[in-house]
Amino acid sequence: MIFSERFSRSLNVVCMVVLCCFAMVCLTGCNEDKKYRKHLEQGDSYYSQGDYVSALSEYREALKYAEKTDKVTRSAVTELKNKIAETTQRVNDHYGNLAQEHFLKAQGLMQQKKYYEARDAFDYAKDCASKAGNNDMVKDINSIMAGEPFPTMKQIDDYEKTELAKIEKYEDDALEPYEKLEDARDRVYNAYNNYLWYKSMGYDQDDFIVRNAKEDCEEAEFDLARAIGQVNDPQLDHAYDQMRAAYSHYSLMMWLHGEENSFTEMAYQTYLLEKERFNGKISAVAAVEKHKVGEEVKKRKAELEAELANRRANLPDPPSSEATEIKRVDEDEF
Repeated sequence: MIFSERFSRSLNVVCMVVLCCFAMVCLTGCNEDKKYRKHLEQGDSYYSQGDYVSALSEYREALKYAEKTDKVTRSAVTELKNKIAETTQRVNDHYGNLAQEHFLKAQGLMQQKKYYEARDAFDYAKDCASKAGNNDMVKDINSIMAGEPFPTMKQIDDYEKTELAKIEKYEDDALEPYEKLEDARDRVYNAYNNYLWYKSMGYDQDDFIVRNAKEDCEEAEFDLARAIGQVNDPQLDHAYDQMRAAYSHYSLMMWLHGEENSFTEMAYQTYLLEKERFNGKISAVAAVEKHKVGEEVKKRKAELEAELANRRANLPDPPSSEATEIKRVDEDEF
């Protein structure tokens, strides 16, 4: 009896597993069929609009799902494959026509000595020829672009990139000390604000959090002094010394008289005044330097543009020998 009950329960479990698997297979088949029909309909829509590139992409997606489900008949799959073949031919014809058009355009630009425009047209023609499977045109274009003036044009382009990188490095190097100076100034003021806030909240001078804030102030001051040294401006050095002296006097007044009295208030106001003067001095020095560097960058870029224009105006003409002259491509070759 016990064996019979166990066998019955096992049989029920097996049946449930089989039913679940069957349901999953059916559900998957339905999903694949829906995706197949969706991509097929979208492909037909693109095809009717003349967008053969998009249509081909949709047909290929539809074929992937059609091959995963038994709900699509063999005749339907065969018909879809024929559509893909026909659309592929139309896509090749489309890119072939574009390749022909831009190849001829590039030749005309070469005759007008508009070499940079010609290079763009040749590049586009080569890309289209590659997509159309026209390897002969790709070889012809590669052969043309291997000769003058294209190698010289690449040298000019490389020269431009190199010189622009030098100008950018000059700008970065020239402004770096002033950017560090402004960052260091902000860090000092933030550190002192934190320190004074902790003290205003009633923390004792010897409290751990106040001592840490004080150490942050000293470290920030050290970085600021180092940043000022990198700028090497005597007036800025003097302004910094005045601000530090004012803060030292304020600290001395607090130590001698406590925090709330006329001596400490006067010393604190003097410190704030010197701090604002120092802040303004940093901003003024940085603004002058940024303007000076900006003007120098404009000058160097203008000189570079003049040099590039001169080099481009003197590009060598293409060779005129029969072996290397540009061949026209007849439409009959497509």
